[in-house]
Amino acid sequence: MSQKHFLLKGTFILTVVGILTRVMGFFYRIFLSRSFPAEEIGLYQLIFLFLLQTALLLMLQLQQESRRLWRAWLPPLLQKSSLQKLILT
Repeated sequence: MSQKHFLLKGTFILTVVGILTRVMGFFYRIFLSRSFPAEEIGLYQLIFLFLLQTALLLMLQLQQESRRLWRAWLPPLLQKSSLQKLILT
């Protein structure tokens, strides 16, 4: 398969999945609006936005911490003497 066909196939798959996700979200909104009154849906949307922002910040912080730990732990492990200690023990 050529690179062009591979790119077109991937683009098509992402487009279909994006449309399918939007349709599923549309029906989920209809379900929520029929299940709960407007005030509770408004509270849900406020809380959900706060939850998403908090999760995003925590994930970014976790990524930074993991990079910091790798930078601290990896160089000593890559030294020859440290590798020999690991292999011999």
